[in-house]
Amino acid sequence: MVSDDPTKRIDLKIFHCVIQNDHEAIATEEKKYRNIPSVNTISQNEILANYQRIKEDIKTLLQDIIDQ
Repeated sequence: MVSDDPTKRIDLKIFHCVIQNDHEAIATEEKKYRNIPSVNTISQNEILANYQRIKEDIKTLLQDIIDQ
């Protein structure tokens, strides 16, 4: 099997399809893109603390179910 790209077409391929994109319109739209603003910064310690808290919550829930 082979594939091609829009600039170098290959005739001998299994799947014959052409995707037609308006590259100029796409480029114009991409120029309007803005960066996603940062809401807040989270430290590695905050992530680890949250992870540990979730693990403890799950252990507590499981223990409650086992004790029933």
